[in-house]
Amino acid sequence: MRLGANGIALCACALVFTGASAGEVREEAAASAVEVPVYVADRDGNPVMDLKSEDFTVYEDGKKQSLLFAQIVVAGAVPAATVVGQTQPAPPSPAIEAPRNFALLFDLTFNDLGGIRRAREAAMRFVTEQAAEDDRIAVFTLSRAGRITMCSNFTTDRRNLKEALATLSARKSAETLSESAGLVQAPPTPSSTSLGLGKGVGAPDTMAEGMQNALAALEIEEQLAVSAFDRASYRAVVRDYLSDLRDFARSLDVLPGRKFVVFFSGGFDTGSAFYNTPDASYEWGGGDSGAPPVVIDSSLGTTETATVDLATTAMANFSTSDCRFYCIDTATFDSGGVESQARHKESLTFFASESGGRYFKAASDVQKPLESIVHETGQYYLLAYTPPPSGGEGAFHRIKVEVSRLGLSISHRRGYYESKPFKKYSRFEKDLQIADIVEKDRHLEGVAFRAQAFANPSNSAKWKEFAEVLVQIDVPGAQFGQSKTPKIEFLAFATTEAGTRVDFFRATPKISEKELAERFVKGGIGYADVLMLRPGGYKIKVIVRNADTGAVGTRDIAISVPEFGTSEPSMATACFLSIGSDWIHVRGIDSSVSTGRLKGSGLSYPLRFDGKDRVAAACPNLENTAARTLLLRLYNVFSNPSTGAPELRVSWSVTDEDDRRVGAPVCKLMQHASPSPGTQELLFSVAPPDLPHGMYSLRITVIDEASGSVLTDAVPFCIGPWD
Repeated sequence: MRLGANGIALCACALVFTGASAGEVREEAAASAVEVPVYVADRDGNPVMDLKSEDFTVYEDGKKQSLLFAQIVVAGAVPAATVVGQTQPAPPSPAIEAPRNFALLFDLTFNDLGGIRRAREAAMRFVTEQAAEDDRIAVFTLSRAGRITMCSNFTTDRRNLKEALATLSARKSAETLSESAGLVQAPPTPSSTSLGLGKGVGAPDTMAEGMQNALAALEIEEQLAVSAFDRASYRAVVRDYLSDLRDFARSLDVLPGRKFVVFFSGGFDTGSAFYNTPDASYEWGGGDSGAPPVVIDSSLGTTETATVDLATTAMANFSTSDCRFYCIDTATFDSGGVESQARHKESLTFFASESGGRYFKAASDVQKPLESIVHETGQYYLLAYTPPPSGGEGAFHRIKVEVSRLGLSISHRRGYYESKPFKKYSRFEKDLQIADIVEKDRHLEGVAFRAQAFANPSNSAKWKEFAEVLVQIDVPGAQFGQSKTPKIEFLAFATTEAGTRVDFFRATPKISEKELAERFVKGGIGYADVLMLRPGGYKIKVIVRNADTGAVGTRDIAISVPEFGTSEPSMATACFLSIGSDWIHVRGIDSSVSTGRLKGSGLSYPLRFDGKDRVAAACPNLENTAARTLLLRLYNVFSNPSTGAPELRVSWSVTDEDDRRVGAPVCKLMQHASPSPGTQELLFSVAPPDLPHGMYSLRITVIDEASGSVLTDAVPFCIGPWD
């Protein structure tokens, strides 16, 4: 097609393709099996890695189970600097590699400022130097004010983790953290000095001024909220604290695989919490805790059974959730005398003993315990067996592992709970599921949908360094059966080629009106939202979750965002429009008032033509050669002074999934508008050739004869019904 005196100027941006074809999507599935990671050590604490399958015996609820396999797992490439005492032995073949899940939990209730500072400095080194590159790490705080607060979800994004540690807090600093499932610290802002990070502190490698200010604001709640002589109040604080630990441990069971909780704490006073007289204590310690037994005369008082039982249950939950609990004593309380300090440390010894974890007396040097943890978790045995018939929803099953070789100590999960329904998940558990999907790059087909991304220049001068990337998600309603008011959650995360997440959106639109529900059952729902991205290459992970059942579908969109803010000709992503559709269409950004994370940004819905909002169609079905409307928007393409119109040469073709040309469409220019100098908007009617069912691309080549610029684009579409 050639456009002359009455023609329209076109320019194309980089190719954006959804990757939604059946050949590019796989569904993860796993056989029904119980996995039991087992750590085996000799008398000196060194790992023993030469055992065979026949050396292990596993019992569930007292009954011996037949092992499917016993596999050695190498958990991350441990840097030489982290090896403690000796060179880490090479495991016998075969071995598999697997990343670790570390949860760094900072106790802001029973600690002091010096301990928190040392723990945070050590954690920063742990994140940047000690942990393996593919280890997933999360950051949490425990306090009376914020209870368990997620500062960062499990992620390999070191920049996100350094931001979380730099702004460590007992309270959520913004709604962004929870809305992004803890995977993005803050949305981008036009005043940002670092890619995608708003007003953050720039993720320093050492303690900066912002961290010092945050420390100064922390309340050491044992000292300020509770009198040492008010035993009832103190015990109430401890019970809330233990309840939070119990619930946190239980929630971690949602995250598959072995978890390692590193607890930075000063411990609570066991004399006040566990006993009914101020002089009595308890006996515990030893075993696998790494600390010698502590014995204090308990004849002067009786045990506060309810509190002790709560502490025991909390620690048992870490074991049953496949978490090993490491206590690092970071506090240096200088009041209360030697006995008081001992009682604080004894609570941590108790935690380690009851959870099957370890206790480290760190105080001034937090780094060495972390080195030991990295070394100790570097390799283990993974046992698996087929479980007996189900005991019912949420039923608990006890596990016991024995080794035939004498003189060895072993550590393993003490049991497991059968899965509970998604409707009983907490928000935290739902966020853990999202983090697992994103970090493991899982591809799921629990919900069918199509998604596409469209890059547009920003409509605001304040955001000129960004592109507005419109993400359109189309979900057919037939898959939800007769449910007329389903709850569907939409999420998307934009990740740079370096692995840093820079923006996100998350929404659960309400569909309640009868007429809308009827449209949903017959058609579906289309959701559109905007990501603010600078020029460069990105992967957008789109997640659609049935908020009633927990079923999840995912799609990955690779997109190259062009640099629109130059004087060179450019083109927004070509876009099929949804016109006359019976579907429900919802926008996550309003045309007149930005909402959600972009509230007050001055941005508006980017897809407009002839003064009206338009709806994109994600990879539409063009079966039966039906014509569809296609919008092309060009920038820095100017009209010929003598004719008043731009001059372009435009060519079209259709290619299949193997990039083979299979024909040419019938394209007709329907409408042209020029909303501002150099900006051209073109509306085409496009009908593809007669094609068999499958995925295709509409290829567009535009030559601006005035400048000689050649611009290309490719727009995906399909022939045939939904897969």
